[in-house]
Amino acid sequence: MVNQATALIAWLNTILTTYQEPVPDTATLPYISLGFEQPRNSEPVIQQLTIWTRSENSYAQAYEYATAIETALGETGRVIDGVNCKLWIKKGSPFVQNRNDDERTIRAVLVNLEISYYYD
Repeated sequence: MVNQATALIAWLNTILTTYQEPVPDTATLPYISLGFEQPRNSEPVIQQLTIWTRSENSYAQAYEYATAIETALGETGRVIDGVNCKLWIKKGSPFVQNRNDDERTIRAVLVNLEISYYYD
């Protein structure tokens, strides 16, 4: 499980700093957080990410990061290599949606990825 989580986080870090929950107190916005889900070999699972940003009145920055993930995946997804594993990452459904937050300046969106894990 560590190898798969490490590979996913390393890939997401190319787009935006990513933390596995719980997020450290030292983290500063914007960032991605996730709780890691691991299925059996080659069985797809929905992995939910939260993209956290700060804005007084707009989700635009959060959606820009979601669009960057969508662009990186393309229409057929992307296969990434990890240590002794491969991950096939595709857009989940729904791909992105607003997340309501109690703090008025936090703007977060939920992103769903469908991931199949393969072990070497």
